[in-house]
Order: sequence, then structure tokens, then C-alpha cells
Amino acid sequence: MKSLVFRLLVGFLETLYMVVGGVATLFVFMALNSGALGLPASPWLGGLGALITMAFSMMPGYFILRRQSSP
Repeated sequence: MKSLVFRLLVGFLETLYMVVGGVATLFVFMALNSGALGLPASPWLGGLGALITMAFSMMPGYFILRRQSSP
């Protein structure tokens, strides 16, 4: 049985991971959508960049949470 402190620490780290992933996704979307990174401004490029960033930054956290909640 895991201690309460350990579970709270793991929960905090997972939450922090998801928040950082969300901020990174928004940053990439806004930067690519407006052309701030030197690429042509394109909503399609912004959406594609956001999806790729979300896949690499947020999906692992989703699978970790899902694995822990399964019986």
C-alpha cells in the first residue's frame, strides 16, 4: 500500500506534466498559426503542430493515468 504522501506527489507530478503539455500545445499552435517562428502563417500548420505537440507531450500522461485507474 502506497503512502498518502507518495500518492499526492505522483498526482502533483502528473498534473504538472499535463499543464506543461497543455501550455506547450497552445504555444506551438499560436506560434505556427501566426507565423512567429519564421514559417508562413497557416491555420493548418498551427493545427498540425498542436496535434503533434499534444501527441508527444500529453498522450503519455493520459496512458499513465489510465493504467493506474484500471483494476
